[in-house]
Amino acid sequence: VWNEPDIDAFWGPKKSCPADYAELVKLTSPVLRMHNPDAKVIAGVIAYSIRYCGFSFLDGMLKSCSPSDIDIITFHSYDPCPELLSHLEIEKLRDMLSRHGIGDIPIWQGEGGCPTIMPRGQALSGQP
Repeated sequence: VWNEPDIDAFWGPKKSCPADYAELVKLTSPVLRMHNPDAKVIAGVIAYSIRYCGFSFLDGMLKSCSPSDIDIITFHSYDPCPELLSHLEIEKLRDMLSRHGIGDIPIWQGEGGCPTIMPRGQALSGQP
């Protein structure tokens, strides 16, 4: 449900809001399941993981969302050397999910790595 809802630019004049995203997930999930009972609802899809804000957007979303609305959690991991952080990210994410009662939910890492060019304003644009 949505790509990178934690980035303000994707919300128009409003700022990104975990509670608003949770509302979107709550509205979307039953409609998807009604039309396709085998559908998997993938939520989170956050851009800012542990390197930036420790999954705070996702944590806020889960405070306002029912675990039954979500089948899979996904996040993006951008770092100059992502393999050095992946185990730590999964550990911290799993701890947070456990606090929300969904510690065993599948986690997908959806985007990541480091771009081969550094266009201004893009992920990791200030990194060597």
